[in-house]
Amino acid sequence: MQNKTGQILQRETMMITKVPLCTIICPCYNKSKYLKRCFDSILMQKTRYKFKVVVIDDKSTDNSCEIIEKYVKKYPEIFQLYKNEVNMKTLATTIKGYSLID
Repeated sequence: MQNKTGQILQRETMMITKVPLCTIICPCYNKSKYLKRCFDSILMQKTRYKFKVVVIDDKSTDNSCEIIEKYVKKYPEIFQLYKNEVNMKTLATTIKGYSLID
């Protein structure tokens, strides 16, 4: 039987050894002008945990998808791209992003 201190240490050790995952949901519609700055700022963050970026393109008509695809190709372990077949607007696209989280 473990004492209370042993149980606390065991819980703290479990918390330290688990690697948390942060998921950033990024709905996008015709934001090619801002994507590079957005993605680069995410990549510059110093973290102790893994993170991923789920980008949902909402049927952009500019070159947003091309920019996103470059980041997906360069950082496949971080960036994921999903494309809406029709424009769903921001709220529905963001909700879709939540459903795509592992």
